[in-house]
This record gives sequence, C-alpha cells and structure tokens, in this order.
Amino acid sequence: MTGRRKGVMAGLAVAVGFLLLGGVWFYYQVVVPNRNLMDLQWYETASAEEQLRVAHQVLEFPWGNHHDAFLVVLRMGDARSIPYLLKGLRWQEQTDENKPGMRCTKSHCLDALKRITGHDAGLNYEDWARWWAEEGSSLPAEAFPLGANPR
Repeated sequence: MTGRRKGVMAGLAVAVGFLLLGGVWFYYQVVVPNRNLMDLQWYETASAEEQLRVAHQVLEFPWGNHHDAFLVVLRMGDARSIPYLLKGLRWQEQTDENKPGMRCTKSHCLDALKRITGHDAGLNYEDWARWWAEEGSSLPAEAFPLGANPR
C-alpha cells in the first residue's frame, strides 16, 4: 500500500470514528431522553427530579417530544426550568395576537413560564426572551413563585 493510500485510509478511519462517536452522543443525548418521556414504565419509576432533568434535556434541542417535556415542567418545574422553557419556546410557531388559536404544545410552554415566573410576557419567544434579558434573569430566586436560582 502506498503512503498516499495509507493516509486516505487513516483519514477515513478517523472520519468513521467521529461519525460513530457523534451517533453515540446523539443517541444518549437526544433519542434516549425523548424515548423515556414516552415510556410509561420509565415515567412511573423515575423520580420527580429525574423526570425534570430529562424534560430539560429534551428542550435543549429543536426536535423531540416537547409536548410531554412542557407538561413535566408545568407540573414540577421551578425557576431552573426557565432557560429550558425559553429554548423550547424558540422552536414553536409564532402566534398572531389578532388570530385565535395556537398548538397545545406551545400553550403548555406558556402556562409553565407563567406559573414559574408569576409573569406574562406575551405569546411569542421574542417577548419572553426580551423580558428574560432585560429583567427576569437578574431577579433573585425569591422573586419567582417557585424558587430555585435560575442562573
């Protein structure tokens, strides 16, 4: 085998290795948490803290079971959940205030944000992100009805 061919083979081996590592990472960071939220047996045996951790993990990415993640956060989230809710809200469709209706997934997110913050910044990500940047993120933990430091 020539030197050039060995170099190409080594490069391919490295590329395949990175693809495999990326696939393993994707599986454990994205696939498993989403699957857990849909698994009734896991849901019944996982602690509240584990359910919340998995819901936060699902909301880190633009694809996945956001509906169930928002429901978990709505039920048991606290101020630590706000950044995750904002990430999840970013990937929801814009809502026109003059036209009625929105998907229930987005309404669960907005309900969780309102419940946790005690505030209503509006219907869309931009409104909530602006409130968080200008005011919410600098508030002490005691300012949030459900406590815990969101930073």
